[in-house]
Amino acid sequence: MPADYANTLGVVQKAIALAMPHALAWAEVAAHLNSGREGTPLQLPDLNLEDELRHIETWLLETLVTKPPARTIRGLRFGLFHPELNGRPSCDLYLAGSRSFDADSGAWGYDQDYRAPTEPRSRALDALYLIASDDQHQADGAVVHLCLWFALLAIAELCRRHSAAIRGTAARRGIGVGFDSGDLIIVGVHSASGFKPQPLEKPTRKPKRPKLPAGEYFHIEGGRDVLLCNCTDESLSRDLFQCAGPIAPISLTATIHADWPNQRGTFGTIYPFCCEIIPATIAQHIADTFPDEVQFHPLAIVGRPEAWCVLKVLNCVQCYNHEVTQRESRLTLSRAPIADHNFFFVYGYYEYKAVFVSRRAAQLLIDQGVTGIEFRRIEMC
Repeated sequence: MPADYANTLGVVQKAIALAMPHALAWAEVAAHLNSGREGTPLQLPDLNLEDELRHIETWLLETLVTKPPARTIRGLRFGLFHPELNGRPSCDLYLAGSRSFDADSGAWGYDQDYRAPTEPRSRALDALYLIASDDQHQADGAVVHLCLWFALLAIAELCRRHSAAIRGTAARRGIGVGFDSGDLIIVGVHSASGFKPQPLEKPTRKPKRPKLPAGEYFHIEGGRDVLLCNCTDESLSRDLFQCAGPIAPISLTATIHADWPNQRGTFGTIYPFCCEIIPATIAQHIADTFPDEVQFHPLAIVGRPEAWCVLKVLNCVQCYNHEVTQRESRLTLSRAPIADHNFFFVYGYYEYKAVFVSRRAAQLLIDQGVTGIEFRRIEMC
């Protein structure tokens, strides 16, 4: 079977569950990436795995001594991001922490109640990103996520070696790894009895309904299941772009010629228009509950029989607290101006593109079975 995102993640998670040594696990992943591959084999860089792992290990242990997470930090996220290196994008890790943790959801990982002051400047991740970011691999989900596979295996190995140091003073502390723009993969949990890897999901296991993190308001974003549609003037009218802003009501009917990676997904974001779309049946429930806050416009997607709608949020609120946001280094909104709004944009923060919802609205979306959506908690003052 040719390697893709799902089955490669399965190989990685199995290696972690079996406590496979880092070098052996990476060899398994490398072999899997070339299984069923047509044409030229994928050439991975010749990494000194022990040296690379020791480099990340030194950074992690020094960080846990110089700026240890507080006892209240229940989840640690090793985030993958793309700093500039020698004038070009690269890949590296940062360490952040949250006061919440849920082994069944990655939503907690975006709450940065702790942030390490440095990054390891991983040479291995940089070398792998040169391959993953090559244009010829952009349609190959297994290769695009090379850095994720390496980071998952490396962090799992360090969790096995240093469980007590990573858990610190917390009674229980979960670990996740992931890109800021993708799914957070749960690696396992540290407790007094040591590190326990995340158990492998059984094929018959039914997915659990997502849980909302603690908080009053959330920024909604799509996860890996969203529709990423590079629309052109030929495939979709630019009238859709106007739906993102608080303009006078308009009538829109359009058809998207697009490929939806997950045929079960019910939430999408269309680029470059930055518009959210959901099934018309769910849209009707939202419109009935919040009639003065949202509008929906009909849309059809080639290959999907359902009726779809573009979500148009009508309110933009002046609630962006610049002073607290800059001081605390995390997005903070002032509660009073929001009043009774349940769907809104925020003046000064990606106006008419970043959608915010109340807990009531977020719960409605969950109750209606929306998938492929993430709720990132927003601090309030």
